[in-house]
Amino acid sequence: GAIRDISAVLKAGCIVIIVTPNYDSLVARKLQVKPREHIVYFTRASMANLLGRHNLSIELLTTTTRERSLRAMAYSSTFGSPGAKKIVGLLAALRLEWAVNLALRLFVRDEVLVVARKA
Repeated sequence: GAIRDISAVLKAGCIVIIVTPNYDSLVARKLQVKPREHIVYFTRASMANLLGRHNLSIELLTTTTRERSLRAMAYSSTFGSPGAKKIVGLLAALRLEWAVNLALRLFVRDEVLVVARKA
C-alpha cells in the first residue's frame, strides 16, 4: 500500500505528514465516506498501528479540522441529498462561511493529522 511505499523511499530521519478523514468522527462518517476518493478509513489508533508496522515513529498524532469553502461544497460529492446542497448554497449566499468554519474549529475533529519519522 501507500504507507509501505512511502516508508520504502524515505531515508532514516525523514518525516512524512499525513492527513486523512477521522473515522471516529460522526461528521467524517457522514460527509467524508466517498468510496471513489477514500478506499480505506482510519482512526488515530489504526493509523498508529499502520505506521508502526512500517518502521515510522510518530512525532505527532492528533485530530483536527480544516477550513471549508461552502461554495465548493455546494457542488461537491460531499452531500448526496439535493436538500443538503441547497442549505450549503444558502449559507454561502448569506456569507456565513465564517460561522460554519468557526463551529468546525470549535466542535469538529473530522481529520487525523500525523507527523511520523522514518526510524
